[in-house]
This record gives sequence, C-alpha cells and structure tokens, in this order.
Amino acid sequence: MAKRGFEDFHPVIVKCGILITAFSLEKIRVKDILFHISLVKDVFRSSNHFQDFDLQAVQVIRFFEKYKSKGWAQIDSEGAVKVFRLKADGIFDIFGSLVSLEYILPAAEAIFLQSFIDSYGSYIQKFLSKGLKEEQLSQLALWLAPGYIQKQQLRAIEAGLLDLGTRMRDAAQMQVYINEGRKKGLSAQAIIEGLPSDFSYRLSHQKRFKEWLQEMPAELQTYEVETGLALRQKNLYQPSYRHLEMLKRFYTEEFS
Repeated sequence: MAKRGFEDFHPVIVKCGILITAFSLEKIRVKDILFHISLVKDVFRSSNHFQDFDLQAVQVIRFFEKYKSKGWAQIDSEGAVKVFRLKADGIFDIFGSLVSLEYILPAAEAIFLQSFIDSYGSYIQKFLSKGLKEEQLSQLALWLAPGYIQKQQLRAIEAGLLDLGTRMRDAAQMQVYINEGRKKGLSAQAIIEGLPSDFSYRLSHQKRFKEWLQEMPAELQTYEVETGLALRQKNLYQPSYRHLEMLKRFYTEEFS
C-alpha cells in the first residue's frame, strides 16, 4: 500500500488549493500554495466538522518532490526561492485522486467539491485540452459531468446502507439466539460456547467471533450477552442507518 501524504488526510482542502494554484499560476511558489489552501480552508470555517490544521512550507516542498518523482512536476530555483511547475499529467492525476474518492465525504466537502467542478469545469477542460491524451480527456469529461460528486456520494451511501443492513440482520439473528439461550437459563459463557459457526463478523479471517468473545473477562462476556450486543443494534447500527438514509434524501433532493 502506498504511503499516504499529508494531502491525503485533507484531500478536498489541500488538493483543491493545489489545483487552484496550478490553474492560476505557471510558476508556483510555496507561499502561493499556502495562500490558496488557506482560501479553501476559510470556506469551511462555519462547518461544524472542520478541524483546522497548519501546513508548513517543508510539507509543500515534499508534495512537489513526490510529484516530481512521479513525473508530474518540475522544480527549479530562482535565487533562493524554489519554483514549481505542474505538468498536465500531474494536474490530471491530482484532480482524479480528488474526485474519485470511494467513501462518504463530510457533506460540506462534497458540496464544495461539486461547486468547484461546476464553477471551473469548463476552464479545467480547456486548460488541460492540449496536454492530455485522448483517453485522459474522455475520463476528464466524465469527472466534469454534471452531478458527478453527488452521484458518487449516492453510490457510497447505497453501499453503506447495504453494509449496515447486513450488520443489522446479523445482529437481530444473534439476539434471537441469545434470547433463546437466556430463556433456557444458560449462562453468558454457555451461550457463547454454543455459538453457531455461521454467526460471524468481518474479521473472521483473523479471529472467529466466538473466539473473540471467549477471550473477554467473564464480566465483559456477561455484559455483551445481556446488554452490549443489543445496545449496539439500538445505539450504533440503527442511528447510523437512519443517518445514511437522511444523507441519501439530501443528495437526491438537493441535486435533483
């Protein structure tokens, strides 16, 4: 797995800042990147999910050293000042890594990203039209199509709903098994010991669910059987499912 850079921890803010700089200036200096990232950050000040971060000049230089190693950028010096140039392939790949995220973004970031594409899509296409191959231009057109981020987020939300639905059904089946054991007067340890092998979870390839429960102290085993498993269904899976349903309605209605 490739090592994640700082820009991958704050992809929308940092990569949009880099792209805006690349579209604005042929010669890029560290202070230009820092300014445009601050400009994007300022949009999110009122968002309750936003957590500020500081970006240092050395980190920007590392971005471009990495981009240079990939053949995306050129680094020159004008006196004591480093000057960067992003090639069309680099801009294309940075933009692609930004818009091809397969997970659910905070809504404020998804809204901003869709707005960014809607506002500058035609300019981005024109800016890159002479520097890309035909297949890259075709891919770029797909990324710039109306509602691309909204549709991408809906796909991720649907996948999340499917996953949570499966978890909720599995948890309900588990609760039926537990309730039957408790009606028979079985202890928590006995219920766990008799747990059928088809009751599983996502990490079964590392450790079976039954084995994980058996490793717990007796007090925690009792808690999981009597309270914990049912509580997760009520306080984790069900609210999470309703939240994704709310997001689905938002994206469906807002961008319809």
